Amino acid sequence: MAVLAAVVILGVLLLPRWALVWRFSPRISPAALDAPARPVAIVFGAGLRRDGSPTLVLADRVATAASLYHQGKVERLILSGSARTPAYDEPAAMR
Repeated sequence: MAVLAAVVILGVLLLPRWALVWRFSPRISPAALDAPARPVAIVFGAGLRRDGSPTLVLADRVATAASLYHQGKVERLILSGSARTPAYDEPAAMR
């Protein structure tokens, strides 16, 4: 019974990831150098620290997007994120 429960739990946890990879793998580039040229790249927010600075994940996303822009792979960047308060403004921190 415990084995069956573990299999079901693993399936529930892994199925969404498998479905996304299966559906979108032709569009996912593992590195910025391999990315195809596009007119726009969207950078999704990933949180800010208490002092308003980007988290490591957000900083990595912005650095990758900036690299794509400077390589001429994208013409424009859209910075998207929460702007709950003046002290918590992800797009401003990304900019």
